[in-house]
Amino acid sequence: MEHISSGISHALAGKKKSSSKLHSEAHLLADEITRAWNEPKQFALYLGIIKRIGIARARSIFSDINQQAGLATTSRVKLFMWNARKDNSSL
Repeated sequence: MEHISSGISHALAGKKKSSSKLHSEAHLLADEITRAWNEPKQFALYLGIIKRIGIARARSIFSDINQQAGLATTSRVKLFMWNARKDNSSL
């Protein structure tokens, strides 16, 4: 019995714990953006933008910006904000 419990605990240790504070897909995307760009204090800012423009559009903007090599973090943030403007909905 000890062998089985050690195998189970080893398998569970390898799984990533999800935070109990991330309730929706918008929260997960905001968390992904803040971790990718190393801006943990801007979580609420990104969450508000994601809720305003929609998850699909925010994910599209985020992936487009991340594909561009050689951009500084501040440039990535500025591009994200510019692309998230309401009048820029043709993207």
